[in-house]
Amino acid sequence: MDEKIIFSYLAEKVIEDIRKGTLKPEIALALRIYPLNDYIRQILAKDDVEHITKLLKDKNDEIKAFALMISRPFQKNESVKQAISDLWKKDKGSFLVGFDTIYRLLEYEDITSERRVEFFDYIKEHWAEWKEKLISCYPEPSRIIPGAKSRIENADFPEWKKWIYLVEVACSPDVDNARDLLAAIDTVNSDFRTKVKKWAISVL
Repeated sequence: MDEKIIFSYLAEKVIEDIRKGTLKPEIALALRIYPLNDYIRQILAKDDVEHITKLLKDKNDEIKAFALMISRPFQKNESVKQAISDLWKKDKGSFLVGFDTIYRLLEYEDITSERRVEFFDYIKEHWAEWKEKLISCYPEPSRIIPGAKSRIENADFPEWKKWIYLVEVACSPDVDNARDLLAAIDTVNSDFRTKVKKWAISVL
């Protein structure tokens, strides 16, 4: 069975539903799987930005969460950026939406320090759900620490995003290695990251 043919076919059908405005919430929820989400993103056209923006404003959390998942190719589009920002300010809805909204907004360098604090408070408030969801995003939990470590230690990786990977380390089931890594990470140049680091160690 050729996986590429199957996922390409499914992605085309999903795009048809998006463009027709007939995507159902229960289908949108079921579509949040890898690698189907990548296939969908790959075949989105520039003109689809209008449809993505509309989905981000949908009344159903399942639709909004799906739109957040496939919105990455349009992250530089101002209307998409505004729609995602509005989701956080006005309509986070369920945790399903809140989780993906934070990750999408972290792509933007102009996110304020106040907004980062809001994100961190949200994570702490929903910690059990956050941890479970984050682990499910990785094919194998053993990849969490190496993935986070590579970003935190990469001098070219955006500084404003590194704090979220301290949180990811705290999600790892490998508690001993998570604690060792967090203890070794230098956050002296950032009061906010120092605060996140201390909290991350405390929840291990």
